[in-house]
Amino acid sequence: MKSGISFFNRGIALNLLKRFWPLWTTYLATLLFVFPVNILSKLSWELNWAFDSSAVYEIYAVNGYILRTGRLVFLASFVFAVLVAMAVFGYLYDQRCCGLMNSLPLRRETVYSTAFITGLAPMLAADLLVWLAAWLVLSGVPNVGADYMLQWLAMSVMSNIAFFGMASFCAGLTGSIPILPALYAVLNVAAWLLEAAVRSLLDVLVYGYAYDGFVLSWLSPVVRLNSCDVESEQIEGAAEWACTYSIPCFNYLIGFCIAGIVLAVLGLLLVRRRRMEVAGDVVAVGWLKPAFKYCMAVGGALTFACAVYECFFNYVLYGVPAALLVIAMMPVGAFIGFFGSEMLMQKSLHVFTKGWKQYISICCCLTLLALCAEFDVAGYEKRIPDFDDIEYVSVDNRAGKETQPETISLCRELHQKLIDDKAQESGVQNFSSVPINYYLKDGRHICRLYKMDCSDEKKADPDSAVGALNKLYNCPELISERVCPSVPVTKNTIISAGIIADGGSPEGHYRYDTVNLTQEQALDLYYSCILPDSKEGTIGLLFCFDNEEVLKRETNVNIWIELALNPRYNGPDAYKYCATVYVTLLTDSSRTLEWILGSTSIEPMTRYELQQLYGGPA
Repeated sequence: MKSGISFFNRGIALNLLKRFWPLWTTYLATLLFVFPVNILSKLSWELNWAFDSSAVYEIYAVNGYILRTGRLVFLASFVFAVLVAMAVFGYLYDQRCCGLMNSLPLRRETVYSTAFITGLAPMLAADLLVWLAAWLVLSGVPNVGADYMLQWLAMSVMSNIAFFGMASFCAGLTGSIPILPALYAVLNVAAWLLEAAVRSLLDVLVYGYAYDGFVLSWLSPVVRLNSCDVESEQIEGAAEWACTYSIPCFNYLIGFCIAGIVLAVLGLLLVRRRRMEVAGDVVAVGWLKPAFKYCMAVGGALTFACAVYECFFNYVLYGVPAALLVIAMMPVGAFIGFFGSEMLMQKSLHVFTKGWKQYISICCCLTLLALCAEFDVAGYEKRIPDFDDIEYVSVDNRAGKETQPETISLCRELHQKLIDDKAQESGVQNFSSVPINYYLKDGRHICRLYKMDCSDEKKADPDSAVGALNKLYNCPELISERVCPSVPVTKNTIISAGIIADGGSPEGHYRYDTVNLTQEQALDLYYSCILPDSKEGTIGLLFCFDNEEVLKRETNVNIWIELALNPRYNGPDAYKYCATVYVTLLTDSSRTLEWILGSTSIEPMTRYELQQLYGGPA
């Protein structure tokens, strides 16, 4: 009769608990400070605002703070998961201990699963105890949502399972306990770090390269979870400051938790087949040793070249000199990664007698890829989307969606002029960053980022990229966006309005003359003067750079009108319901200038006159 296979041994579990109980106790204490103590301090200090409706805000905001502590929970799970793994799987890293453990009448699966369950169970128990303690702390606070509390418990439990599963997998990959936390940390950030390095190098090698956020950050759990913030939404028809809260990364955390369980099972399979002799080795899986060397070589090449450029030559070298620098640094980084990994695996400094062919092959491949990027083999640098394929453009990385044919044509004209200036990139000393964003009808987003030459010669040339950018910024559609905000200008939406004139004095001090406007005055100024002047292109303009013509046209007078759909609302995400009209008076803003001269004591001066009189403001 076959004996049953057990996946848990009580004696081993009790031994681990007896030896490492301070570790789980420290985790429990950490969670107590992260959640109940943290929430208690928020309730007694940060939420005690001097508003008439502060009690309402406190009632609802506490739920947001419950979820916001999740980021600290993720960090605690990330750190303690690997510490616990180092403790419970410590028998894998010493040949004597490993031999003794394998001499017991226990299967390897039993020892591994016992260590896994014993390591994880106290962490989950700590989650539950802290959750119950938080209920006691919040017992006197009304409207604490049970669903938010359950979400916190789910976040804590799932993050522990996920991170501990990954740490257990790393424990099966290596036979060296100091390498375990290093490998665990690298796997948590490898995808994000590699993508950041590649994009930094492409920014050097490819003219105009830009990217729309990280694509592979989901493969780096600690980065993805740390960047996850709580979203809030005002409750329609409810009291002010009353919001609901949600965590965008909750579904990701569920997927990561499942991945952690799968990785723990893979760790079991690795431990089941590994030899006892690998205890103490950096890589415990023989067929992974070549992969480890190649990954270290490629990663070392990219990160070293990126680090050298970003730390010492950023904003100093551009164009071809910068490309030559990073191409020259990649073989150095590959050398460090390739032979450094060999030293770790061989536990010796004498590793230079072989492996040169593989190293040279890696360097040749990386150099070839870099040269292809520099010489634009793919045609990335010269590509401008066809006019008919563009749905809208977004100027200057704003949230606006410019759809007018004239605006799109001006954007494409600016893009072409920036492409034509590529040959001058290396010698540019005075530059400004210019983003270009196309959103195509097929759903694609094409973005570019250029360093535009801003020398005095270019500023004076209307046919330069600077001139094209000025035309784009001051086209009718963009002027209308500045003057006509998302919130309508009405008596009920105006919070404040005024006119301010800034300038200098003979003593060299700045002076500010401010006139506050009533709602009726602001409405009259806006509808009878600002709107008609903006339609004629004489107000609402934005000049990229100053020259004599701009200084003689632009005055020292600025007009602002602050708007809000609900002027009393000052809770989370208030910016969604607010807008501002902010324009500078020009000498040819005839209606607005006449209104200011007739209705206020302000006497506008051009910026050119101010410079001549006082030397400022610039």
